[in-house]
Amino acid sequence: MEKLEKLTPEQEAMLPVKRDEWIAIGLNTERADRKMAEEGVRKAYATAGLTAPTRMIWVDNPLSGAYLQALVEEVEVEGDHVTSAQIEEMMSGLSKSQTSKVRERLQKWSLNCCWGQHEVWLSFYDTFAEFGIDTGQITGLVEVAKSCGWWWPMEDVVVLTERPALIHLDDQQRLHAEDGPAIQWPDGWGFYCWHGTRVPEWVINSPSVGKAMSEQNTEIRRAAFEKIGWGEVMKEVNEEPIDVCEDPGNPPHSLALYRLPDKINPYGRPVNLLLMVNGSPDRSGEIRRYGETVPADIDSALAAAAWQYGVDADVYRQLARRT
Repeated sequence: MEKLEKLTPEQEAMLPVKRDEWIAIGLNTERADRKMAEEGVRKAYATAGLTAPTRMIWVDNPLSGAYLQALVEEVEVEGDHVTSAQIEEMMSGLSKSQTSKVRERLQKWSLNCCWGQHEVWLSFYDTFAEFGIDTGQITGLVEVAKSCGWWWPMEDVVVLTERPALIHLDDQQRLHAEDGPAIQWPDGWGFYCWHGTRVPEWVINSPSVGKAMSEQNTEIRRAAFEKIGWGEVMKEVNEEPIDVCEDPGNPPHSLALYRLPDKINPYGRPVNLLLMVNGSPDRSGEIRRYGETVPADIDSALAAAAWQYGVDADVYRQLARRT
């Protein structure tokens, strides 16, 4: 077995290159390279000593893939591309016994799922292949990862998934979009996220204080309030502030400190809410009012702002400008 004791300077320089390459693979939104993916599947089967599958069936999103891998043993699937509508039709035609079997397989959908472009562990072996180490046993898997989304290998059939058609991230690389789905596949299936938290469609497209207050899930409730904007939330709740003062780090704007009422508190503990105006305009040019929570025992707006920056109030008072 080949072994590297130490990387050369050239090899060390290659590490960030391969890192960026595999990040790009995971975020790729181009249509799948079906020819390359299917060839990769055949190589992976051959490496494992298995007979190549007789059929490769494509679907447009991972949910359809999970359903189809559970259906193929119960129904005759025609063609090499199956839509979500066809899957719904197949599901509706199942007998009670078949439905039970399919649902049982669905509960185990992840056990035989390969993550395709999200197989991060492959980046390790792909990098060492660049260094001259023989990693031929994973060549097929790498080819599939570089060419499509999730896939399900079975004895005679393989179900393969298209890549997402769009992916939106925030500045911390979390799924996030303020005006639509954060991730969506070619047939329109996808879901909404707010800074990494998956949320219902209404949080993004039609949020309201009433809907947010009635939401039982605290993380979804928090996301909804943030989407609405804490300034607007507090206007509607109509609470009087604990303290208001000029913001020395962001003139001519002010700081306002509120006790966060229990009926809209999503955090499970008493907290206060500091409303501020952002020190720099958003990319749109908008001057945005936003809120940050602070410990409940802070009763000064200035002290709350200082706490946010991790400094004493006297230090914050002397700030020329905050961001």
